[in-house]
Parts: sequence; C-alpha cells; structure tokens
Amino acid sequence: MRSSGQVLAALYGGVDHLDNTRTAKGPEAMIDSNAKHPSAFSPTALRMWEQCPRSYAHAYLLKTEVDDRPSPHLVFGNALHEALAFVFRLPIEQRGLKAAQQALRHYWLKQRGRKQAFLTEAEEATWGLAALAALELFCAERGDEFEIKPIAVEEWVRATVDGGHAVAGKVDRVERIEVVPAPDEDPIHGLRVTDYKSGTAKITEPDELAEDRAAQVYVVAASQTFREPVLEMRLLYLRENVAVTWAIEPEDLAALPSLLGDVADRIFADQEFEARPDFLCRWCKFRAHCPEGSGEASLDQLDPEPATSF
Repeated sequence: MRSSGQVLAALYGGVDHLDNTRTAKGPEAMIDSNAKHPSAFSPTALRMWEQCPRSYAHAYLLKTEVDDRPSPHLVFGNALHEALAFVFRLPIEQRGLKAAQQALRHYWLKQRGRKQAFLTEAEEATWGLAALAALELFCAERGDEFEIKPIAVEEWVRATVDGGHAVAGKVDRVERIEVVPAPDEDPIHGLRVTDYKSGTAKITEPDELAEDRAAQVYVVAASQTFREPVLEMRLLYLRENVAVTWAIEPEDLAALPSLLGDVADRIFADQEFEARPDFLCRWCKFRAHCPEGSGEASLDQLDPEPATSF
C-alpha cells in the first residue's frame, strides 16, 4: 500500500499549481513522504474527509499553509464560548448576567486577530452587542442552569474506537444528570454533554443530532473519559435559545465505537483523496490549491472536435 505522501504526490506530481507561490514541479518539493494521519480524529477531521477528502489531505497530510485570517463569526463565537466557560467556573453565587457580560468584554479583547476581523469599529460594536444580547437571552431563559455544578468545562475528551483508532474533541460543558425512564422504573444516572452553538440553528431534530459526527465523538469520548454513560447530548443555539437534545439509549452508545471506527478505517484506506467540488468550495480555505474546486476553466474540459453542423 502506498503511503499518504505517495498518494498525494500522484495527485500533484508534475503539475504547475494555480498561483505563482506554488510552482513545485514534483512531489518532493511539496509532499512529505512520511505524512501521517492525526493521532486522534477530531470531529472536524472526520467531517472534512466525508465532505471532501482532498480538503482533508490539505489540512492534515500536506498541512497546506493558507491565509487563515479571523472572521467576525469566529471572534463572536469564541468570545461567547470563553465567557460562558468562565461563568460556569465561578462559585454559584457569583454567576449571573453581570458576570457573563463582564467576561464577554474581557475575552472579546483577547481574541486573536480581532482588529483584522472587522472592517470598522461600528461593525465590531454590532457584533459585540449581538454577543451581549445572546448572553442576556441565555440568562433570562436558562438562568437556572447557573445552579449546575459541571464536572467539565471546555475540556478535551478522548476515546478509543474500533480498529484501535482514537477520536477526541473539546466539550463545552458536562454535568451529571438523573433520568427516570418511566414512573415505575428506577432512575438512571449518567452525563449530559452540552455543545454551545453561536450560529443559526442548522440541526433542529434529535434524529439529525444523532447522525452528527461531532455529537457522536463527544458522546463516546465523554463516556470513556469520565467512565460514565452519556445519557443526553444537547446542542444549545445561543442566539435563538433553541435546544436540541438526543436522548441516548444504551444501544446507541454501544454502536458508536464501531461506527466511528469504520469512518477512520476508510480514511486510512483512502488512496485517492478525491476532490468533491460543490457549492461549499466557495468557502473552502484550500480552494486556491485545488484545481477542481478553484472554478478555473481548462481546455481539457472541452470536446476537442465538437460534432456541430457549422
């Protein structure tokens, strides 16, 4: 079996690349023949390979350098996450809207590349006010959650899945819960994982959440890390106060190591890392490095002798 480096060399060898910053004629100038997959697959890595193996190869095997400048969405989301994480680390009596807003302003100023993310101070202020509004909505609608004592806040979790592969991710919040399956049944004790979302609600149904790779990684990794079953996986969309909860049955949890291990097996078996051009290419940070996704035309796309009547 060829190494990942040899596979990628086959993709790019002898090809002049799309801009003059990448003029390598052969793989030796571009490809590390010892390129290795991540030691643990993150939700991003799994999702990226499933959407477009070529972008995965650029990110994790070629480690292609890109102009990864921050965006307003990134500053907004990271500051919200850090503010809530700080508040849930405070003593319960100190938690509340005032502390959350103070933390938001504090972490906002610490965001990497913040000044480059916004075109004007007015644009930054608009985003900042939206972040404060999201926190106010959380405190108004979910302020009772400040009574929770999480066992983990912004913590990395990791699991071993089938095939000996590892998956890992950072969970926003984990707490112990008690679930009563039916009135005449004993309560079940386990964990709830909450993943904050700062964008608009894209996953709105529990069945959709159960198919989400990030949710699957968080569930199996938190279960193994804390040695307790995850009973609920919840997405919480902060700007809209929308919560989506996947109630996890024992058979769901038991199936995840095989399911995620199968994805990892297919990544390791990939010998092509094909590009899958679609509408998402316009947002791909590796677009300039991908002939198929660049939108650039080639005469090779044309019939050399079209059989027209003229």
